[in-house]
Amino acid sequence: MKIAFVHDFLVQNGGAERVLRALHALWPDAPIYTIVHDPKRIHADFKTKDIRPSFLQKMPFGVSRYQWFLPWM
Repeated sequence: MKIAFVHDFLVQNGGAERVLRALHALWPDAPIYTIVHDPKRIHADFKTKDIRPSFLQKMPFGVSRYQWFLPWM
């Protein structure tokens, strides 16, 4: 069985990110798909994970102002 996690934004260290860390501890090989990912603002546990952001990550201001890109989400 293949498992992948999908999370909206990995740009802070809140409750949803703690749940994602707990679930990822159960399936450590599962990739994490997200719209944007800011490695400077999230927990250190995510630094070694397989995180696959969308194309919006590479847009100008894609990480800092991801709300501007709502029509493309």
